[in-house]
Amino acid sequence: MLELETALKGQKQPIFLEGVSGSGPAVILSAHYSKHPGPTLVVLPDKEEANYFKADLEALLPGEHILFLPDSCLKPYKLSTENAIAAQERIETITSLRKNNQRILVTYTAAIAEMVVEQQVLSLNTFDIARRQTLSLDFLMDFLQENGFERVDFVFEPGTFSIRGGIVDLFSFAHEHPFRIELDGDEIESIRTFDVNSQLSLKEMDHFSLVPNVHDSRFEEHRTPVFDYLAKETVVWGTELTLQVEQLGTGWERALQEHATATDAGAGAEFVPPHPKDRLLTPGQLDRILSQYHLLHVHGTAVGKVMRIGFEQQPQPIFKRNFSLLTAWLKENKQAGISTLMFSENNRQIERLQTILTDLNEQVDFLPVYQGLSQGFTDTDAKLAFATEHQLFDKYYRPKSRQRYSANTSLSLRELKNLKPGDYVTHMDHGIGRFAGLEKMDMNGVTQEVVRLVYRDNDLLYVSVNSLHKIAKFTGKDGTAPSLHKLGSPVWDKQKKATKKKVKDIARELIGLYARRKAQKGFAFAPDNYLQLELEASFFYEDTPDQAKATEDVKRDMEGEQPMDRLVCGDVGFGKTEVCM
Repeated sequence: MLELETALKGQKQPIFLEGVSGSGPAVILSAHYSKHPGPTLVVLPDKEEANYFKADLEALLPGEHILFLPDSCLKPYKLSTENAIAAQERIETITSLRKNNQRILVTYTAAIAEMVVEQQVLSLNTFDIARRQTLSLDFLMDFLQENGFERVDFVFEPGTFSIRGGIVDLFSFAHEHPFRIELDGDEIESIRTFDVNSQLSLKEMDHFSLVPNVHDSRFEEHRTPVFDYLAKETVVWGTELTLQVEQLGTGWERALQEHATATDAGAGAEFVPPHPKDRLLTPGQLDRILSQYHLLHVHGTAVGKVMRIGFEQQPQPIFKRNFSLLTAWLKENKQAGISTLMFSENNRQIERLQTILTDLNEQVDFLPVYQGLSQGFTDTDAKLAFATEHQLFDKYYRPKSRQRYSANTSLSLRELKNLKPGDYVTHMDHGIGRFAGLEKMDMNGVTQEVVRLVYRDNDLLYVSVNSLHKIAKFTGKDGTAPSLHKLGSPVWDKQKKATKKKVKDIARELIGLYARRKAQKGFAFAPDNYLQLELEASFFYEDTPDQAKATEDVKRDMEGEQPMDRLVCGDVGFGKTEVCM
C-alpha cells in the first residue's frame, strides 16, 4: 500500500496493479481512500460489475456517499424507451458532482461514453427550495409546467407533482424520494421526503434542489462529456481500460448504423435524428480524455512506460458447503498467521455457521463482519483472508439496487424451475409472452444462463437471470388463454396506462371510504390487566420481535375509538395464534 500511495503522489504515469483477486481492488481503493480521500473515478466494463464494485465500496467505507452513474437506457432513436429510474440516478449523480466533485464515482463504459447536460444549463434549470423560504405557487406552477413536470393526483414517479391546498408534493429528478412541502401562506413551513408506496413521510429536510429531466430533447444542443464535472486531480481506476475503449468502438459502429437507418426511415419528416457524435464519445475521444488523468489499471496489458505494483492475493477457495474443507482452511490460515474475516449482511447466517462449527466440535477462529462483500480473497502480504458467507453456502449474491419491485409478483429462481415451456409470463417492458425454457449464451466470453421468451410472430426475447425481477408468471381468468404481445408494439404501453388510470380511480374510492371510517366511532377496549399479562407469561416461547410488534399494534387499535382495520398474516407456525390470544 505504501508503494501505491507514493506512486499516486508522483507524476501521472500509468500504474498497473498485478496479482489482485476477488474484491481485492475494492479493498485496496477503500484502504487508500480512507487515508487520502480525493476525487476518484472507477470505470468497469459493464453495469453488473459496476454495481458489485459500488456495493463493496459502500460496505468497506460506511457512511461514505458513493456516487453511481448508469446509462440512461435511452435507445438512440426511440426516445420513448427511456428508463425513468436510470435517468433519475444519472441526474442525481451529476447534480451531486456539480455541488461536490471530491467523491468516488463508479460507472462503466456505456455510461461514461454517454454525454450529459452542460453544468451551466443544469444550474439555470435547478430551482433550490428551503424551509422558511417564500414560495409563490403561481411561480412554482410556471416552473414545473415549463420544465415538463406532469400534474397528477398522487406523486409516484420522477417528473410528477400534485397540489392539495397548502401541501405540494414534488418528485425531482435529482433525488431518490419525492418531497412534501407544507405551506403557511406563501412561506414554506416544512419539507419532508415520503415513501411513494405508502405516501407516508420519511425524513425532515431543510432544503432540496428541484431538477427537471435534463435528458430529454429540449437539452439536445447542450450536452458535454461527464468529465467536465470531474476535478482535474481525479484518479481513474479501471478494469481492462484498453479493452473497454475497443469495445466502445463496436458500440459506436452500431450507433452509426442505427442513425443511418433512422435517417432513411424518417426522410422528409420534421424529426431529424441526432447524430451519435452529439450524444456519445467516440473511442478516440474517450481514450484522449482518460490519458489526461492519473490512470490506475486493474488487469489488462501494459503498453509503454508504466509502473507495476504487485500484490499477493488468491481467490477464496470453493467449499461447496463442505465444512470439513472450511475448517481445514481456517486452521491453515491461523497457522500461517492469517486472520480470517467472514463477511455477511445476514446476522443469522453467521450464527448458523458458528452453530454448525460448534456442533462439529471444531475449534476455529474467524471474525464476523456484518457487511456484504461480492468476492472473497486472501492477501498473504497483509495476513488477512476476506471470506464471504454467500460463497461458502453457494448462494447468489445480489448487491443492493435502487429499483424496487414487489416480491409478490416478481419471478424467483425457485418458481422459474417450476415453469414449463408454453406457460404464459408477463415482462414489465414487453408484455405477455410464452416461456420457452432456459438457455446458456456466451456473452463477452462468459457463459450465462438466460430465459427465452416467445412473443407474437415467434419473436424471441432473451432475459438474463439477473433481470428476473422484470418477469412475473401471468395470472388471469381461469381457462382463458391471453393474447401474446408483439415486440415493439405500443399496445402493452397503452394497456399499462389504462391500468394505471383504473388503479388511481380505485385508490380515490378507497381514500373516501377510509375517510368515512375515520370519522366513525367504534368500541374502545380497556387496557391490559393482570389476567392478560399472566396469560401472556404462560406462553412457552418468547415472542419474536415481529410478534411483539404485531401484538402492540393490535392492542393499540383495539384501545382506540376508531373501528379497527388491521390484518395479521404470516406463514403456518410463525405465531399468529399467540398474537390472536
